[in-house]
Amino acid sequence: MTVALVLVSHVREIADGVRRLAAQMAPDVSILVAGGDDDGGVGTSFDKVMAALEEARGDSGTAVLYDLGSALLTAETAVEMLGEEGVRIVDAPLVEGTLAAATAAQQGADLAEVARAAEQQYAAGSPEEGPAATEPGPESLTADVTLTNPLGLHARPAADLARALGDADAQVLLAGESRDWVDARSVVAVIGLGLRGGDVVHLAAEGPQATEALRRTVELAESGFGETQQTDDGATTLSGAAAAPGVAQGPAVLVVATATAETHVETHAGTVDDETQRLASAIDAADAQLASADDVFAPIAGAHRTLLTDPMLRGRASALVGQGTSAAQAWGTAVDEAHGVLSGVADAEMAARAADVLDVGARVTAALEGRRFDADLPPRAELAGAVLVAVELLPSQVVLAHAAGVVGLVAGRGSKDAHAAQLARVLGVPAVLGAGDAVRAVDPGRPLRVDGDRGVVEVG
Repeated sequence: MTVALVLVSHVREIADGVRRLAAQMAPDVSILVAGGDDDGGVGTSFDKVMAALEEARGDSGTAVLYDLGSALLTAETAVEMLGEEGVRIVDAPLVEGTLAAATAAQQGADLAEVARAAEQQYAAGSPEEGPAATEPGPESLTADVTLTNPLGLHARPAADLARALGDADAQVLLAGESRDWVDARSVVAVIGLGLRGGDVVHLAAEGPQATEALRRTVELAESGFGETQQTDDGATTLSGAAAAPGVAQGPAVLVVATATAETHVETHAGTVDDETQRLASAIDAADAQLASADDVFAPIAGAHRTLLTDPMLRGRASALVGQGTSAAQAWGTAVDEAHGVLSGVADAEMAARAADVLDVGARVTAALEGRRFDADLPPRAELAGAVLVAVELLPSQVVLAHAAGVVGLVAGRGSKDAHAAQLARVLGVPAVLGAGDAVRAVDPGRPLRVDGDRGVVEVG
């Protein structure tokens, strides 16, 4: 077992976001959140902290990180009430400290080492302490490597690098063209360099196992950190899940964003009665659309109709409307929260349903805004003969994109069990899902070759 983490924040979305980021680096670490007050507003909740601490109980201990002083007081009270010695409250910046703690825990560090890794993030940003790593010495082994994955050294690759170097008896330093050297094991410091695909990384290693450590680092970078591969003719490929068989080629057309509380917010709400009626009417309109779905979409439409009555969505949105929030903002908030919960669960099949929540959410939002539901797709004329690229592909997008003539589908998230993948197979559209954050770097119009049999996307 690894050390567990509990994140205490005044805002639930902040805690959820930090957890999701840290989970990319530390998939085996249990990360629990206690965000917002008991009513879902800004504040802290003793009950939420207690519940998270109790769920995190284990032989390896629990590290608690927090954002503001009152969160510390709540955490201290809960820890005292729980009466367990294996819990340590850590004084560290919430984001950087959590990333460092999660990486250390993933590598098997004990509670004291995990806490120390988090606490050092304050010193790492202090001018008085100086840089986290020194200049390479004259005896250092050196190498240069070019990053091949489009997003470069973002969170997950930086964590992969730290794990790869975990047991090597060597110090490895890393720098970009600015020659600002950082410890390659420091996830936060490496991310802070902002190195992207195509950038040259300078490496230096010292110590008894310097040769081995340098070899590991170079091989990991040359492999694209599992996000890209190089074909024999030099083309870049993205790897993912073989979601729907077949091969297709076409220019990339991007889904920029899916409607959420952040993209569709009304600043002025009517009366509670007015907004309650608006929400109910929009949900009824969405339900009527789903009830008339064609045979291909009908099985999934039935599941979506059930979501419209789910307490996590309708109940939460209704409660927010009752507090004076507009129908659109209340619905968007409920969708965001439900999506965050589902996308963060360990069970792959449950996580695959997160896209369904966004799909239902976008349908109701369109009804609230009095516009035709288009699943937030680009104009139909742009889709014919193209490959649709999305961070998260929605079931409705698959059906509508197929009707518009899309020849292939690519998504950063998702699996072959997702409803989007099931529809792609029924409709005969080659698809690769779960290709990672690298899809964000695909340029509009870039030629793509989607191989749904092997689960790879060749970027021309």
